[in-house]
Amino acid sequence: METGNPVGWFELPAGRSLSGMVRTLGRAGYLVGPPAISRYECVFVETQDGRLAKRGTRLSIRRAGARITWHLSSPGGQIEEPFDGTLSFRSLSPDRPGLPAAVGELAGGRLLLPLVRLRVFAWEASLQSPSASTLALRAERFTAAPPRGGYPKGPWRHGLLTVRILDGNPDAFLHLATYLRDRLGFSRGAGDACRVALQALGIPEPGVPVPAS
Repeated sequence: METGNPVGWFELPAGRSLSGMVRTLGRAGYLVGPPAISRYECVFVETQDGRLAKRGTRLSIRRAGARITWHLSSPGGQIEEPFDGTLSFRSLSPDRPGLPAAVGELAGGRLLLPLVRLRVFAWEASLQSPSASTLALRAERFTAAPPRGGYPKGPWRHGLLTVRILDGNPDAFLHLATYLRDRLGFSRGAGDACRVALQALGIPEPGVPVPAS
């Protein structure tokens, strides 16, 4: 999935301390804001030919307690609004009332199909770089399941650390990504949570060529 704004994905190993990471970033001159914690279940949806991802967009339906929302992540930012429905469906019309208007155009009239389901623990914080740029840091631990399969038992199977710049000098993103990789030892991730889940489950990503065997 291509995005228009700088985004970095890193593997988050099991047992890696987030508080330790925050302390280390503080010693390096970053000011980390108060974190927001969330837990939710979501299902990512996509057209059969991957039209949303080709435009750098992900759409998911989320449930946190009794609250259900749609969440749209795109090069222009992230939006979340209430969704009048459930997480169980065979398909969604891109023109369904309540979904973001941009989805209809992106999907080109094609149905949105459930792609993969996740149970997620997320930690999010903003941070100010030494150059006074503002960045977002998101840590996720999640378990994945196919659209109609059960979740595996046990602890969180996957961990992902996402970095993106919100405001300021784009070089601040490169500096932070390099610091996480070279000084803190985070390995580059395969992509966003949806892509990591698909690869872990062996589900082909729509629109992505299948490698020749």
